[in-house]
Amino acid sequence: MGFNALAPLTATRIRNLAPVRNKGARRQFVRGFADVTGPRTTHETLALPAEFEWVRFWYANDTATPITLTKAAWSPSADKASAVPRDSAGAALGFQAVTFNAGGADSLPGSTSGSTATITIPVGTSANPNPVCSDWMQGASLPRRDGGTLPLLMHRAHYAGAYRCLVSGTNIDLNAFEAQSQGLTWTILDGGGDQTTSATPSFGTTPRGILYGVEFLTAKPVLTVMGIGDSLMGGQGSTSGFTAYGMLACAAVSTPARPVSFVNSGWSGQTTLQFFERGRAEIARFQPPVAVIAPWSPNDAYTSAPAVAAGVGRGIALAQAVRAYGGVPVFVTPMPTARIADAAAESYRTSVAARMRALAGEGWLVADLDRVLTDGAGLGRLRAGFDSGDGTHLNDAGYAACGTELARALRQAVAL
Repeated sequence: MGFNALAPLTATRIRNLAPVRNKGARRQFVRGFADVTGPRTTHETLALPAEFEWVRFWYANDTATPITLTKAAWSPSADKASAVPRDSAGAALGFQAVTFNAGGADSLPGSTSGSTATITIPVGTSANPNPVCSDWMQGASLPRRDGGTLPLLMHRAHYAGAYRCLVSGTNIDLNAFEAQSQGLTWTILDGGGDQTTSATPSFGTTPRGILYGVEFLTAKPVLTVMGIGDSLMGGQGSTSGFTAYGMLACAAVSTPARPVSFVNSGWSGQTTLQFFERGRAEIARFQPPVAVIAPWSPNDAYTSAPAVAAGVGRGIALAQAVRAYGGVPVFVTPMPTARIADAAAESYRTSVAARMRALAGEGWLVADLDRVLTDGAGLGRLRAGFDSGDGTHLNDAGYAACGTELARALRQAVAL
């Protein structure tokens, strides 16, 4: 009776195997903040890629004025269509208070006690928000009763005074794009007053989400992937506005036995310097087993070879920050853009693509988005059918193509 031969573990292969953990994280959008006047309550229902036992919530402030979160509540739920949590039989559940006994700082599950319900979020900047987290909240996910498969949780937050919502727009209810997101829905509702634990809430559909991220503990070996970049990483231009190619890639490689989750750290309008500075903090905070890094952005002004080298150098520095805790970096080659109007600027973009391909030859993981998207003209442009209309941001088909290419690289990081 024979045994299947094991593939040899080369030095390169070992270097690119992502660590398996039981802690995952998810963030759908991080495009920017907007002012909101309280008192108001936000409600968010979101799916996670694995059954959970504990959850932790993140909040952030991008202003020079501290913001007070008056209180928050959460619950697992089995029904996506209901604005109140329900169990697998359809009975309504109560909400649990979210606590901040650790003062917004990192803590171990079960290590805090008390009933601190309010947290003041310290000042931050527009390019680098200051985050705080709740205590770890214990509560097991529930089998779905609505035909869905991914576990749900509900979160409500009440602000008595002025605050900042993480996203404000009209096209972000991912329930409408469940097929694209492969079940990773994220619904946002909003209403006046304190409705934190109301069993009969009165919410409108204005999307004023405030969650900067959700972490969860699961018995499954979960892999979290973070995408660091600009609006092209964030999914701007897609029908939903937030269908990031990183999320699509994670959904493609995720399995019930080995779920893969995505933390979207693509920020609209940021340069490589800005998302390098923000990315360092994000990497230190979440320590994702895999980080997808953009070493180039159309938001930069590329007028010299040193400017190009600076963007690549920042990417290498982020990659080292990921390697330092055992994670695996994945680079992406630059996408074509109509913002480039001359051959010199295009040569800078293609030189970064060539550098990334050279890194792939040295054993780094690289998703070649330039190869997937470029039409091959002298001044590279998006292929027909991939342009959202502005010559830079992709449509659904373009992001889907990038998701397929990134999934190829991710499979090398997660496969044993």
